[in-house]
Amino acid sequence: MSAEHKAELVIMARQPLPGMAKTRLAPVYGDVGAAAIAGFLLRQTVEQATATWPGSVVLAVSPDCRHPLVEQLCRQYALECRPQVEGDLGNKMQQELVRSLVAHEFAVIIGTDSPYALAGVLPLAWQASITEQAIIAPSLDGGYYLLGLRKPRPRLFLGLPWGAASVYAGTMERFRELGMSPLVLPEAQDIDTYEDVEEIVPRFPGLAAFIEQLSVTSKV
Repeated sequence: MSAEHKAELVIMARQPLPGMAKTRLAPVYGDVGAAAIAGFLLRQTVEQATATWPGSVVLAVSPDCRHPLVEQLCRQYALECRPQVEGDLGNKMQQELVRSLVAHEFAVIIGTDSPYALAGVLPLAWQASITEQAIIAPSLDGGYYLLGLRKPRPRLFLGLPWGAASVYAGTMERFRELGMSPLVLPEAQDIDTYEDVEEIVPRFPGLAAFIEQLSVTSKV
């Protein structure tokens, strides 16, 4: 592992606000509970990323960085925070890659939906970044939760149906059109719905404990 290697990890996040974050969890946990879970996942993502990624880590937050948890995490882990640009998810990711690759040899983007997978996946992503091989990690819902590139590739992001189950397949087709063969990292499950929570908690004890505490608090 080269100490001179410069690869930046960008965490794409949304402010964990009631009614705005993890809305598909709201029917079970309420708006406030869903936002609390979003905040928990954000913190877990930052903790795993800073513990596992040898390079710089940045938070890219929508709509901006002015949220108490975001500000606390940036102070605690000495992170740069930058507001996400306008546009769809593809445009946001493309612009974050452009920002990171100005001063880095490689950039990796992750979300906050699968923090339990990061300890195993980020070391693999770092090794791939050293060889400058494009990387992608699929999600069980048909999207992906990690993407890494050594140069901007706008073609990967234009016109895809973000949020649909065909995003990963469409992105792989774009890679083929560009003559690229990305390294495919282990698949993971996003935590978006109550069914996802039920599926993941046996592998994510911290989430189980947090939700139990959340349930106790809501009954007080």
